[in-house]
Amino acid sequence: EFRATAEARKRPALLAEAMVDADVEVPGIVEKGKLLTLSTDEALQHKIADFRADTIEAVLEQLGLAAAQVRPAAPHWAELLVRFLTHPIVSSLLISMGMIGIIVELRTPGFGIAGGVGVGNARVEESSGEGMTGGLSGLCIAGGVGVRGTGSRFFAGGLGLSSGVTA
Repeated sequence: EFRATAEARKRPALLAEAMVDADVEVPGIVEKGKLLTLSTDEALQHKIADFRADTIEAVLEQLGLAAAQVRPAAPHWAELLVRFLTHPIVSSLLISMGMIGIIVELRTPGFGIAGGVGVGNARVEESSGEGMTGGLSGLCIAGGVGVRGTGSRFFAGGLGLSSGVTA
């Protein structure tokens, strides 16, 4: 596939293939068993790259777009929130608070604040992506409570609930 892309873009296909496949040998450049890596000067020499540019302005100039307006993109608030929630420290705190909330809820009668906090934290952790637990993707059993990812079925053993809360 990489070779076909190189051919379509009129680049040396053997060199491109040697960059992703260690079994490809290019005489005088790379031996079999090693991936090909090129410096900028080597890439220019072997026609893998068209030009050298150190800044965005230099790229635009080389492409004939020097008059183009460059507008930097700022991260959306949702992206910033997800970055915060998936930070290893925040992620581990969410999981800890969630498990403690669920355990406290099992030890006290009724469905109250602790259970809501536990289920809420587990749901936030799962929906925030690949946090510390990979989105609660395993089967975690603590204090009679099972948490199974990708559908997030919560069930409490001994409470007569087979699949009590779906988050």
